[in-house]
Amino acid sequence: MSEKSAQPEQELAPLAKISKKVNGSIQSAFYGLGLVVGTHPKKVIAAALLLVALTGAGFMAFEEEIDGEKLFTPQDSPAFGNREYVEDTYGFDDLYAWVYITAKNPGDNALTTEVLTDMLTLIDDINKVTAEWEGTEIKLEDICVKVGDECYKRSVLDYWGYDKSAIEKDTDLFATVSAPGYSISGTPLRENDIMGSIEKSADGTISKVGGFKLTYVQAFEQTGLERGEDERALQWDVAMEKVVLNFSSDHLKVSTISNGAMREATRGAFDNDLKWVQMGYLLLIVYGMVSLSRATCIQSHSHLALWSVLSVGLSIVSGFGITSAVGVKYNGVVNTLIFLLLGLGLDDTYVILTALSYTDPSKPTEVRVAEALSKAGASIFVTSFTDFVAFLIGIATVIPALSAFCTFAAIGIFFDFMYQVTFFTAIVAMDVNRQKANKMDFCCCFTTSPSVGCCKCCFGAPEPPPPRGGAPPPPRHRRCRRDH
Repeated sequence: MSEKSAQPEQELAPLAKISKKVNGSIQSAFYGLGLVVGTHPKKVIAAALLLVALTGAGFMAFEEEIDGEKLFTPQDSPAFGNREYVEDTYGFDDLYAWVYITAKNPGDNALTTEVLTDMLTLIDDINKVTAEWEGTEIKLEDICVKVGDECYKRSVLDYWGYDKSAIEKDTDLFATVSAPGYSISGTPLRENDIMGSIEKSADGTISKVGGFKLTYVQAFEQTGLERGEDERALQWDVAMEKVVLNFSSDHLKVSTISNGAMREATRGAFDNDLKWVQMGYLLLIVYGMVSLSRATCIQSHSHLALWSVLSVGLSIVSGFGITSAVGVKYNGVVNTLIFLLLGLGLDDTYVILTALSYTDPSKPTEVRVAEALSKAGASIFVTSFTDFVAFLIGIATVIPALSAFCTFAAIGIFFDFMYQVTFFTAIVAMDVNRQKANKMDFCCCFTTSPSVGCCKCCFGAPEPPPPRGGAPPPPRHRRCRRDH
């Protein structure tokens, strides 16, 4: 039995030796790094900031992708090639913008003189919409498909030729829309293209209409950066949406949908999520400051939480700069990566400071930092390296949004590790010197006694009442003073 139990130990011994040797090499490397950082903290900080400046220059190539088709569809799909062939052969399709009109009260009949005349007013407002593109004013007439000199549009108002007096003189609107009608281009009007929720009587005559659809057709022109993108029309769509949504009427309600409006809605959704992410950042920062605070002004180092967050910020600048420089576009999914890097950075901070707390305070600063980093650095390196490799593998996914996220994550984690063991560790070395000089947390230009608590140091202890029947005691001096 003893021979069998001893055999696995003999088999594992070589692996244990290899593990011990690798771990020892890593610890030795970080011990050497710690000595350099602890001896020259200011030079290390300057070098880190210089690296941030160089890598952050990549932000000049920063681009954002919001097209869902390009984010969540495999780009090697045959459908893209087929569509490109059709577009090259037959040209691009015209663009559309739709306005939907219903009665003010849900369920009411929308086919009334009041609703139709208010629709004419709405159309007049839309015709006046202007947008700006590359310093040029864009009007509807600049982007619309024209029939003669008039922009083509399609709606129920084609039955009356967009003439207000004709609508007001019509005594049987239902009979008019039940008869055949034609658009300004001469094409027949189809009920389902211009009206919705249609109800008919037994003889086939329309008796109720729930709403109307107003269609604008825009002539495509390649003015965007991407293939098949007309930036002029997209900008006009956004301006038109604002006019439509701000339209006021006592008889109807309106809504709109267009390519430009959908793009802005996508951006708005990401911006709304970003507010919650920012709130999460704030909570993490507050938690870090509280957890790193201590009972005395000197031993407390809650300010290191802010330096840790700054270190993460530097990694974001470098990581996003490098990723943008190599042509990877930012997208809304990457928003969550900032939260992930902040969590990893604060976790590394706790590991470094915990290792530092086990060192001998009587030793020189550079030795304490080297010993702490030899222990913490190995742990941080292993976790950061595994995360880096995992996201590096994830870049191979066929989903563009996830591939971009993994690219940003891998590079961001690399720089997060780099700045934690250099920039932040240099800050820790300076904090050790602060504690040796009996200087206060946050207010490092003030010194105090090691036994004085933070609140007493900042606000002073209350003066004791004078003894009864005797002279008052000599005045107490503040135990905090500023170095000059």
